[in-house]
Amino acid sequence: MKTLQIIKQDQDKTISLVEHEISHTKYIQKELNYYDKTLYQTIQKIKNPYLPKIFVIQENDNHLILIEEYIEGKTLDQQSFSKEQVKDIMHQLCECLDSLHKLNPPIIHRDIKPENIIYHNNKVTLLDFGIARFLDSKKSKDTLILGSVGYAAPEQFGFQQSNPQTDIYALGKLMNYLLNGSLEHQSNISFDLKQIILKATQLDYKNRYNSVKEMDLAIQQKLVVIP
Repeated sequence: MKTLQIIKQDQDKTISLVEHEISHTKYIQKELNYYDKTLYQTIQKIKNPYLPKIFVIQENDNHLILIEEYIEGKTLDQQSFSKEQVKDIMHQLCECLDSLHKLNPPIIHRDIKPENIIYHNNKVTLLDFGIARFLDSKKSKDTLILGSVGYAAPEQFGFQQSNPQTDIYALGKLMNYLLNGSLEHQSNISFDLKQIILKATQLDYKNRYNSVKEMDLAIQQKLVVIP
C-alpha cells in the first residue's frame, strides 16, 4: 500500500488515504491506539449498506490497523439540502442505526454529526466508530466522557450510560442543523419537523423516541408521536 494523504492524525489515531500499488484501488487505512477489536469485528460481519466495508482488521503492538472501503463524496457539513432531502438522509440514518441497535448487545455510535456522514448520489454513509461502544446492561453510566459538543446527549457527560436514545438525540440535533444551519434555533423549520426534533432531543432519554424506527416513521409522517 502507498500512502497518498494523511487525512487526520492525533494521539488516538492516524487516518490515511492509501492506494494498492498494483490495482491502484484506494482504501482508507486507520491506525487506532484506543479501540475495541470485537466491535470492529462485529461491524465487519454485518450487512449494512450504510457503512464502509472493513476488509482487514490487524492487531500489532497495542495498535489496531483497519483497511476500509474508500467512499467518494462530501460530508453533510459541506452541502446544503432541501426539506425532502433532509427527510431522506434521516430515513437512511435511521435504517443504518436500526441494524446496529438491534444487535445483541446493541452498538451505540455516540458521535453522529455532519462531519461523520457522507451523502453522495443520494446515498448516506456513516463513518467513524472511534467512540462507539456496546451497550453494557451492567453499567449505570459511561466510564469515559466522550462526544461532540452540540450533538452529544446529556447521558454522555457521565450522568447515565449511553443507549440507543443517545443516538436519537444526536439525530434530532443533526436534523435541526441540516434544516436551518443551527443546532438550537428553529426558524424556517415546519411545525411537524419541529415536533419531531423536540421529542428526539428531550433531556431525559426516557422521553425520546423508543427506537430509531419509531423516529423514522414520524419523519415519514406514518406515525404521529406528541412530545
